[in-house]
Amino acid sequence: MTSIEWVHDDPDIPNEAVVYRRVEKDGDPNNFSLDRIHETTCLGPGAFTAATRDKGPEGGLSAHLEYLLRRHGIQTADLVDDWDTFGVARFHVRDLREGGGGIIEKEDPDDAIIGKAHALMRSASPGMKARGAWASARKLVLERAVYFESDPGYSDDGDVESASGESTEVSPTDS
Repeated sequence: MTSIEWVHDDPDIPNEAVVYRRVEKDGDPNNFSLDRIHETTCLGPGAFTAATRDKGPEGGLSAHLEYLLRRHGIQTADLVDDWDTFGVARFHVRDLREGGGGIIEKEDPDDAIIGKAHALMRSASPGMKARGAWASARKLVLERAVYFESDPGYSDDGDVESASGESTEVSPTDS
């Protein structure tokens, strides 16, 4: 039996790359929390918690990279089938990395519409098994992510590509 090498981060994905994660509106009650000081609803830890299916040698939390959406002509509206049920969180790869997390491109062959833009957010701990290894990355993402209840459209951050991709409008040194 061969073991699968755990790769938690792809350094070719720039820090400026924009990441999207679907969040169920009425799912896990921990997906959202109330900021009592500002009286607003914020993303909660449930929106970025690794489920059992996310753990293991090929695990990680599902996400989509904007530069892959653009490269494959996929619209942000396609990220969600039913905007009454789901919304999306948008943040940057640097938010994951500054907390010790990472991201890799991982095409989802089971999703014909947005599968080519699929990625996995990962902790440095193989198989997402150590809770603390993901907690720091999740905390930073929760502080910085913006939640959209409807199609957000592409970000204003330009067409950032991976180092192995095509030309870019924004280079990693521009920000």
